[in-house]
Amino acid sequence: MSVIAANVLSIETIIKFVNFGALTSFMLLNLTVFVYFYLKKKERGTRGFFQYVVFPLIGFGVIAYVWSGFDKMTFIVGFSWLVIGVVIGAIKSKGYKEVPAALKDL
Repeated sequence: MSVIAANVLSIETIIKFVNFGALTSFMLLNLTVFVYFYLKKKERGTRGFFQYVVFPLIGFGVIAYVWSGFDKMTFIVGFSWLVIGVVIGAIKSKGYKEVPAALKDL
């Protein structure tokens, strides 16, 4: 698949897709920090507020600003690829109920 993409797409297009994936994952990471530490673990003191609300919100906002500069086609292909990955992951893990073999030893 990578060989085909490298021969068919321009380097600029490939860079946009890679950047879309990286920025999307970092946005989700900031969201996950907030949900896990602030909501689930209830780290809500002054320090927790800054570490788990303010800083992730700032990070999310900066990345979202950069992310918003992608063109329409990057969003279409990026979200399509994301949906395909989620569906394949759900099928392989039986609805995300089984841990993949590669992660069992961690």
